[in-house]
Amino acid sequence: MRKLLTPVAIAALAILTACATSGVDPDAAKHFKPGVTTRAEVIKRLGPPASVFDGRDETRTLTWAKTGGLFDSGTTKGLSIQFGPDDKMVKVVAQP
Repeated sequence: MRKLLTPVAIAALAILTACATSGVDPDAAKHFKPGVTTRAEVIKRLGPPASVFDGRDETRTLTWAKTGGLFDSGTTKGLSIQFGPDDKMVKVVAQP
């Protein structure tokens, strides 16, 4: 019985840890450089954004958002990045 319990406990702990750490990677923005990184490069790294906002000044702000997971379902973590008309990063607007 003890031999079976240990692998089950390890598997359960791994699943719970994955749920607890879900969200937008807080270090993701460190890899992007204003004026250099393109919108396509960011989408390739982070996947499709949750929302897109087109500004009057021809900027476009993309937001990636994920809920806190099983134990923090009321929390949403997001990363918003603004791009210029040339599709190059202007700045990080918000990050987790």
